[in-house]
Parts: sequence; C-alpha cells; structure tokens
Amino acid sequence: RIDPSAIRNVALFTVEGENDDISGLGQTKAAHDLCPNIPAERHAHYMQPAVGHYGVFNGSRFRSEIVPRIVDFITSYGRQERVAVKPKLVRAAKR
Repeated sequence: RIDPSAIRNVALFTVEGENDDISGLGQTKAAHDLCPNIPAERHAHYMQPAVGHYGVFNGSRFRSEIVPRIVDFITSYGRQERVAVKPKLVRAAKR
C-alpha cells in the first residue's frame, strides 16, 4: 500500500488544463488533499486556461506559460537548506 499522507519533506506542484477531456478539472489538484503533511506553503497548483490534455505537456502555451511556472517552483525550493534524512526501508507487499 502507498500512503501519500506519509509524504512530508517535499514540495508539490500540479498543473491542469482548462479544456482537458482526459483528466477533468480537479483530478490533478486532488493530489494536494492526499498529501496533507506537506506544509501548506509548499503546495502550488496551476490551471492553464484554454488548453486541453496535450497542451498541458506540449506546444507553445506549454513552453511560454507552463514551463516558466514549473521552473520558478523548482528553483524556489531548490535553494532552501537541505536536511539529510535517513530513508526508511520500504518493502513491497506480497500478493
């Protein structure tokens, strides 16, 4: 089992397209509710107006409007002091 509430020491950025006919509005943003232990200031969501599913990942709007937001988000958290945490060993459940 995966427990998204165990996610704590990361930042979460989600993107949706207003006219996405594959992943409806709210499906991507729902990831934030699944990760309540990420501090509120490390959550960000962006809904790109007037793009469909593929426009979220490719094309001129992706390059000019979405990529800069992704870069800003990554660089804003990449500069913070990092604290090393010893990872826990997680084993896959047997079926």
